Amino acid sequence: MPDSPILGTCPNCGHELPERATILEWDEEDGPGIFADCWGCDEVVRPQPEE
Repeated sequence: MPDSPILGTCPNCGHELPERATILEWDEEDGPGIFADCWGCDEVVRPQPEE
């Protein structure tokens, strides 16, 4: 399976979150809202943009 683009990083553990980790996505005024399943710490988080 090809690698998914990176959404951002986990705010808890810093693990990179690939697009395929998305479990919920919705539209907000300033862009999409996303929750993802972090495989690094087993938490559902909002990815932080990569710097």
